[in-house]
Amino acid sequence: MTSTLTCPVCGYTRGYADNHSADDHCAAARHARHSCDKQLRRTAAATARAAARITRACEHPRTRHQHGTRAAYVGDRCRCQPCTHANALASKDNRRQRAHGRDRYSDTAPVRAHLLALRAHGIGLRRLAQLTGLSDHNLRRLTSNNTDDLPHRVRTTTANKIHQVQPTEANRAGHVRVDAADTHQRLHDLIRRGWPTPQIAADLGVLPHNLTRTLTTATVTVATERRVHALHARLTALTPRQAAVQQRRADLARAPRRQVDARGSRRRLQALMRLGWTPTGLATHLGMRASRFQQLQASSRVTLTTADRIDDLYERISHTGPPEATEIARAAAQATQDHARHRGWLAPLAWDDINNDPDPGPSAPDDSPRPDDDIDEVAVERAINGGLPLGALTVAEQDEAVRRLTENGRSLRDIAEQLATTSRNISRRRLRLRTAA
Repeated sequence: MTSTLTCPVCGYTRGYADNHSADDHCAAARHARHSCDKQLRRTAAATARAAARITRACEHPRTRHQHGTRAAYVGDRCRCQPCTHANALASKDNRRQRAHGRDRYSDTAPVRAHLLALRAHGIGLRRLAQLTGLSDHNLRRLTSNNTDDLPHRVRTTTANKIHQVQPTEANRAGHVRVDAADTHQRLHDLIRRGWPTPQIAADLGVLPHNLTRTLTTATVTVATERRVHALHARLTALTPRQAAVQQRRADLARAPRRQVDARGSRRRLQALMRLGWTPTGLATHLGMRASRFQQLQASSRVTLTTADRIDDLYERISHTGPPEATEIARAAAQATQDHARHRGWLAPLAWDDINNDPDPGPSAPDDSPRPDDDIDEVAVERAINGGLPLGALTVAEQDEAVRRLTENGRSLRDIAEQLATTSRNISRRRLRLRTAA
């Protein structure tokens, strides 16, 4: 067990192999192997040197050296205790490495040759600085044609960082121009697949006229080539359905209020009603009023936002039936199915491409509309209970439903919500009923 012994006069400290040796030396020599005067002089000199050390802050504009490093000791000429100690440790390590035959520096010639080869491949000094983490100034000195400025040796760690960069396509700078044949081929392939040019330009982050210029130039930058390659790989991996969704999402992000053809949206709603989903339930899922839902069924144009909501709802519930937990719910679902069947609306599985398939043929004779003066008591009761919209009734049934709901004390707005129509329509029917009475 090691032991230390300190002189009480000057503070001189010495280590011993064990306590017994320390006690023997203390009793026999009483620290005779040191001079207290000399030790005190050394301590005073060290204290004076520490007091005279100059602490300098880093003034380099780009690289901020930290105290306690050899870089601050050499580059900033800081002589504070932490920087001096770090420099001493670094010097000691250098001597140790040289004693073992491991020099920290390498010859400049192989490093310079590798740098010139990388530059010939299109990897410039700025790109090399990004890849290696070295400064532009040091790399520029290594490639300088001025022999006076060319260093004779380079750190081994720096040489290893430079040699790790290989002349590959991934390491090329984005501004380097290359042949545009492969880029043209990928862009024309996307256009043949049906992707519009404005959509491709938006995905690439350029204007349409810039994309047109790219299709006509003989060379493009590496950055453009990479973006086109990534976009082609992403779009060609999509199925037609996924591609349509992708295009709709992009259109929605650019212009959510833009009007589009409502045929696909209208067919989706009709297909859901053919399954038994009531207009009131669909309006609730879409977050709109029942009167707005009825207007939507008769519209020829809808906004992208509405079309996107209808498509999402169709994807979620087109494979499931409507809720039928109660007798009223089952009756409403059955009434909606009958109404859709009379109108000749197709179920989801009857469509191959619900957006682009031609309209179905005329309905069969037994599906023809009933006379306007015909009143079906069951249909009227279903409409009053919210299971059938006003448009599914004949004129006489509509007036009867409005009359009964009015007699029950329902307000104008409540009746419009119940029958999935507008308040103005209910008001006109009320006026006609009072006039006829």
